Amino acid sequence: MPVKPFVFIDTNIWLYAFLDTGEFEKSARARELFQKSEPMLSVQVVNEVCVNLIKKAEFSEDQITRLIQSFYEKHPIIEMDEDILLTASQLRQEYGFSY
Repeated sequence: MPVKPFVFIDTNIWLYAFLDTGEFEKSARARELFQKSEPMLSVQVVNEVCVNLIKKAEFSEDQITRLIQSFYEKHPIIEMDEDILLTASQLRQEYGFSY
């Protein structure tokens, strides 16, 4: 069986997968991405997903706790450190990326 590639999944993709937004194509594409890759995310994305699920889907704190535990059990979580922030700065300068 082929190895799935690691892919950084940003907040909006997680939310399209979790929420019924009425945007069926985007939700389907988000779920497909999860099936075809090994998602990874940052601490910032974990926080943003949780905040949005509390506000938009009225998740309880128990649901948020379980979600956080699930993220850490199933996916690599990138912790921000000096090296990552300096690399982000270099990529921003070289390619004009927003961060």
